[in-house]
Amino acid sequence: MGRTGWMGAMAMGACLACGESSAPPEGQCGGRPCDVPADRDELLQQLEGFTDPMAVALAQLADEDAQIQGGWEAVLSALGDATGCSDAEESAFVVLSNQSLRPKGILTRCVDDPVRASEFFLILEPDEADDDLDGEGFRVAAWDEDAAAYRRYQMVPTDDADDRLSVSVEPQFCVGCHGGTASREQWAPIMNEMTEPWAQWNAEPGFASFAFDEAFPEGTRGPVFEQVASGDRLDSASNLEPIIRAALSRVSTARVDARDEAADLDVALDLLRPVFCDETVNFVSEIHDSGEINLDAIIDPGLRDAYASLGSWPWSWVTDINARVVPAQEGEAALALLAVRGHAVVAAEASLRSRGVLTPEQLLAVRALDWTHPFASSLRCGLFEDAQARIDAGQTAIDPDAFTDNQALVAALYDETMQIDGTPLVTEGQDTVLAVANADGLDRSALVDDPASFELDLSTLGEQIAEHVSSLAMGPGRAALLAERNRRGCVAKAAYPVTPIIPDFPECA
Repeated sequence: MGRTGWMGAMAMGACLACGESSAPPEGQCGGRPCDVPADRDELLQQLEGFTDPMAVALAQLADEDAQIQGGWEAVLSALGDATGCSDAEESAFVVLSNQSLRPKGILTRCVDDPVRASEFFLILEPDEADDDLDGEGFRVAAWDEDAAAYRRYQMVPTDDADDRLSVSVEPQFCVGCHGGTASREQWAPIMNEMTEPWAQWNAEPGFASFAFDEAFPEGTRGPVFEQVASGDRLDSASNLEPIIRAALSRVSTARVDARDEAADLDVALDLLRPVFCDETVNFVSEIHDSGEINLDAIIDPGLRDAYASLGSWPWSWVTDINARVVPAQEGEAALALLAVRGHAVVAAEASLRSRGVLTPEQLLAVRALDWTHPFASSLRCGLFEDAQARIDAGQTAIDPDAFTDNQALVAALYDETMQIDGTPLVTEGQDTVLAVANADGLDRSALVDDPASFELDLSTLGEQIAEHVSSLAMGPGRAALLAERNRRGCVAKAAYPVTPIIPDFPECA
């Protein structure tokens, strides 16, 4: 498994409209994979051992040439049969992609049960040629319980006059986006905005997204879009969010299950990486111009969870999900699409804590470093990348063979990471940490040369966090958060191909 840092890990070739990105991958046929099975026998060989709903559906649909008829609706119906979910339980969700804000559609079934609904996703990308959704080159991701992973499929139109489709099984180029900046092989779903107000998603019924209707490009509502977004199918992003969370829980659980396996350096590093580095990104927006915004924009949810697991505290930031900033004045736009730490890595970190791989105190010690930057901290990720470089160069005493399993190895790797020039970044007190509010311009050696300047007990740190949250609701707080939105946005644009089009965004240096 390759190991790359968050800034140096541009996706290894983007999938066709992968996530909300759509750069055609190099080495593909017109932006689509070329490696399709020649006949049904070859297809079934490729699917051998697969137990996911799409594998079941393909066995039902594929003809002797390994092709299917009936398009996306036939595939969706077969997926419903494979999961026992009827068309009455079907929903479609529409988001504006970063392909000139053209819409894309996501369909699934059993939407009243997020866990069942997360068994498969059928994704229809924008079709620029027809100003519509692409009803032929669509994709499917389906959960294989036995493999504890999502299987990937890409439909490929044929040259036949009868509109049959071929299928590429497990195309590799999609992993560049869906595997995050670490280029993990495991596919995970991407929903850029998982919380209210879902600015670039259809959020109706129930909520009027402030950007979706305004930014929806004219002339992109072709016949496929009209079928997908019909009144019976079209659903709110608020109902997709728990489905995506259930899917990410599947992925993070499978990831952390590797803790019990025999010690393997790459696997253990993969388990530890999300604690320090932002492999994935999400975005939050102000609810219209109200001044209300998801607290993840200000405080890392992992920091809040660590505090909450260590006792009862008097501050609302530990338990509230929203914060207040100065409301927009007349003529000011709502704060839109602030990059935040990806839910996938937050979920992975939470799994490490809940399963005892790392303690809340250990996680809090990481989150206290550069705590006003919940996303894109060069200090936190730099510690991991430095440790990784030492390990790759054979400059540590860590021997994987000396550990019984990955859980024990992760603990050792954590200690190796939380140090500078051989000095641990730990304090003697049980309830104290080395805290850095803003690490921009910090000489990291100061953390070990003068640790007393950074040492705080948890109560004092909590008070400082509370004051920081409150300060954003006053005076220049809105401008400060806008500047932080722009800083994070430039990082996201450089490192994450799935970064959406951010309105009124300045040029990055």
